[in-house]
Amino acid sequence: MKKLPLIKEPIINCFNDESFMFNIVSQNNEFTDWIHSDYVNLCMKNTPNSVNQPLVSCRNYPYYIPGLIENKLFRDFFFDNYKEVEFINLFEKAISNDYYVYLFLDEYYLKGKASYKTEHFSHDSLIYGVDSEKESIYIFIRTIIKGNWTSFKSNILNF
Repeated sequence: MKKLPLIKEPIINCFNDESFMFNIVSQNNEFTDWIHSDYVNLCMKNTPNSVNQPLVSCRNYPYYIPGLIENKLFRDFFFDNYKEVEFINLFEKAISNDYYVYLFLDEYYLKGKASYKTEHFSHDSLIYGVDSEKESIYIFIRTIIKGNWTSFKSNILNF
């Protein structure tokens, strides 16, 4: 069993695709100055409880963070190989090599999410650990607290 480190509240709290990356690199103090100097984002709120909506960022997607290595498997790979590939083994190998796994999961199956057991809703998640003995995957997800998307928590998905 291996779990990669995460910070409960990343240095920048924004949409998952950015905040997951900032969570990973902000564990290294060498990135703090880079994050503060490189990340410029103007935001607006429609209502006091709404999510910040980015207006301008100094980077374009895909985001570039020096020193962060990214490996990609495209959706077609999963569709073409879902019967032959043991994805749990793939995730476990990635984690054992110190790679986090960023992917979209159906929140219908994720306890603690608003869509849990109510509707099928695909959203981005971050796998940071796999425990084969307990048959568990450790997922870092955003949660809604008092109407705000401000909190992160760990979730365990059994396979």
